[in-house]
Amino acid sequence: QSVQFSTGAGAGDITLTSTVNPQAASTQGLTLVAGTGNINVTGPVGNLLRLGALSISSAANATITNNVTGSSFTQGSGSGTTTFNGNQDYTASFSFTGTDLVQNGTLNVGTTYTFSGTNSTQNGVVTTGGNYQFTGAALTVNEGMTVGGTTTINNSGLFTTKNSTGTITSTGAFTQNGTGPNSIGADITTSNTNLSFATGITLMQSVQFSTGAGAGDITLTS
Repeated sequence: QSVQFSTGAGAGDITLTSTVNPQAASTQGLTLVAGTGNINVTGPVGNLLRLGALSISSAANATITNNVTGSSFTQGSGSGTTTFNGNQDYTASFSFTGTDLVQNGTLNVGTTYTFSGTNSTQNGVVTTGGNYQFTGAALTVNEGMTVGGTTTINNSGLFTTKNSTGTITSTGAFTQNGTGPNSIGADITTSNTNLSFATGITLMQSVQFSTGAGAGDITLTS
C-alpha cells in the first residue's frame, strides 16, 4: 500500500540512499514529511516499476539525485529549495507549492503542471500534456518547453527565456499576466491561439512570436 515517512513538524531529516519501487506499477505511492528538516533521496525512484503518487508534504530543502518515474508529484510546502537532478516522468500531474524549485533534468508531465512559490529554474526540457501554470516571483526557462494546453506566467519578478534554447511552444494560449518584467531570448509559439504579454519585454536577441497560420492575436500591452 502507499506509505508515509515522517519526522514530524520540527527538525529531522529523511534520507533514502538507494532505489524506491512499488510492488505493483503505478499503485503504491510515497509521502515524505520532514517538517523543518531536509529530504535527500538518491534513487532512482520507480526504475523497475512506475511509482504511484510521490508527495512531499513539508521540508526545508529536498534533493532527489537520480531519475523519478511515477504517476504524479505533489509538494504541499517547503521553506528552502527542492532540486531534481535527474529526469522526471509522470503520467498525471506535477504540482509544486513551496519556495524555490530547480529542475536539472528533463520533465515529462502527462497532464497539468502547476507552480506556486517564489523562484523556478528549468535547466531541462519540460513537456506537458495539459496546462502549464506558474505563479511566483522569478521563472527562468533555460531549455525548451512544450505545453499541450495553455501557458500562464503570473510573475512578480523576472521571467527569462534563455537565448535560442529556451523556446516555448504552447498548443493553447500563451499569457504573461504578472507584474514583473520579461527578459526574452527565445521564440514563443502558439497553435492558432492568442499570445499576450502584460508587462515590458527586454529582447536578449532577435526572436519570433507566432500564433501560427490561423486565428490567434498577439497583444503586447506595455
